Amino acid sequence: MKSVLILLVGLGAGYLLSKQMQPAAVIAEDTNVSETPNPVAANACELPPSLKNLTESEVRQYLQAVTLEEKIKKADEILAKIIQALVTDFGFRIQKQEVSDSSQALASLARCQPAPTQQVTVIREMPVATPTPAAAPAARLQVNASTETEAIQILEKNPMDLKTALSSSKAISIGQANLLSGRFQGPIQFYNNRPPWTAEFSLDLRSGTPLRGRSSFVFRNQEGRETSRSRGSGSLEENFQTYNGAILISGGPYVAELYYISQLDQFSGFLAETRRGQTVRTGTIHLRRVP
Repeated sequence: MKSVLILLVGLGAGYLLSKQMQPAAVIAEDTNVSETPNPVAANACELPPSLKNLTESEVRQYLQAVTLEEKIKKADEILAKIIQALVTDFGFRIQKQEVSDSSQALASLARCQPAPTQQVTVIREMPVATPTPAAAPAARLQVNASTETEAIQILEKNPMDLKTALSSSKAISIGQANLLSGRFQGPIQFYNNRPPWTAEFSLDLRSGTPLRGRSSFVFRNQEGRETSRSRGSGSLEENFQTYNGAILISGGPYVAELYYISQLDQFSGFLAETRRGQTVRTGTIHLRRVP
């Protein structure tokens, strides 16, 4: 057994000495030709770092031992170091290979993973509806009708909001005042079967601006007795208003809502009365021009 141990140590020592005494690499004569080193072969021939610790002095001590007992003792020391170095290097290589394999596996898995899908949020701009302005009421400057009955039927199909008219009205124009200039007379028919009345209206315009004149508005019952009288002199702006083509004449508790009937050269419309703070239509009125 001791002879085998000495043989192994001798072989190992000879190998180490041959590696340490190996001459440097010969440079190729042709400087244009370069040999690419093989990393695999280089790694295979390279000694583990732990074996390099077996210095030349330790090997020479073995070779210079005189007695057999000294050689065996030194061989035991060198062999123990060789075995420890080989075991350490083998474990290191196994661990390094496992780490390399794990890295390669992770890289391969990453390549196989689909690229993350970028989430894109699409915002659709909804068209904003432009609000349609409220249609202005059609200006009824006059009503085309051949009879008074037809004129009332036309007006009743599209009645005017009296409350809005009274709050939003303005002074009559010169053209409307000229149509009203003169004397008019006509019947008042009530909705609640009250006996009819008679209306008398007159307007004497004066030249100049603002509109000025003398006006009179009288209501009489069936017996001819005066039931309401409204007279004025001066500006017409307060009692003569207009809204949506209608002429509004105020007198006492009554308001006459009049429209010009061009074919008859007269005014027809409605009579409203203020009761308990509310103005409501109570009947129809016609003002026929008197020569």
